[in-house]
Amino acid sequence: VLAQVAEPESGARFEGVLTDICVLHTAIDAYNLGYDIEVVESATASLTTEAHDFAIGHFKNVLGATIVE
Repeated sequence: VLAQVAEPESGARFEGVLTDICVLHTAIDAYNLGYDIEVVESATASLTTEAHDFAIGHFKNVLGATIVE
């Protein structure tokens, strides 16, 4: 669906609930399609701080995402 609504050159911005599940896996799909990833950290949440912090670290360190407040 993502590839049908925006070109990879435009990037993809993410926010939502369950940073470590829904947001992370959708961002991985976008990354695999060639999108630059941006995550709005203040607009994401997980069930635990540890899960949230893990996902934010994964966005930055593995997907090369830009994290914005």
